[in-house]
Amino acid sequence: IDQEDPVAQMLDLVPRGQTFDFISKTRDRFRIFRVDAAEKHCGHFLAFVVTLFGCCLLLVPFFFLRRGFFICTDGSSRAMQAVRRSAVLAHMTGDPITLFSVAPDAAARPAAEEAVANAKARLKAMKIDVAETKTAIGNPLQEIVEHGSLYRLIAVTDEGRSRWQRILRGSLATDVVRHARTSVLDVR
Repeated sequence: IDQEDPVAQMLDLVPRGQTFDFISKTRDRFRIFRVDAAEKHCGHFLAFVVTLFGCCLLLVPFFFLRRGFFICTDGSSRAMQAVRRSAVLAHMTGDPITLFSVAPDAAARPAAEEAVANAKARLKAMKIDVAETKTAIGNPLQEIVEHGSLYRLIAVTDEGRSRWQRILRGSLATDVVRHARTSVLDVR
């Protein structure tokens, strides 16, 4: 597989059926591909692409009934970079931004609230408006998929693991790509 543009080379593996747009970024180049993918195989294919390759990948179902970017953060520096990058994209498209963080239990809720407050302050400094901030308590995957289903796009970031670590241990970003019922932007 060509490491310069892995998504372009892998499109031969996608089964026919449902239409999606893939937007990949490798180095300083964006490429858009329209793909027909069978619904039952699409999640596995996307998880495969996101897990193995270090490119940013945006999956866009051919329908745009939802509005707004649902940007997830845990307060880490890697997550804050993802917030900044996905918020710029939302700002350029004119979509409202909702910042979201999940706490595993009630004791961790203040940290989740601080994460969204810090992200909102960072975007305010960039002159990007945030429509709403939300926090939840529970399983991060379930909460992100459930709350994010109402939005056009869910933006997540990986945990900074290597390709092999993602394969062996998995990642929240890969799981969100696999289970989400809306578009997912995995920011790396």
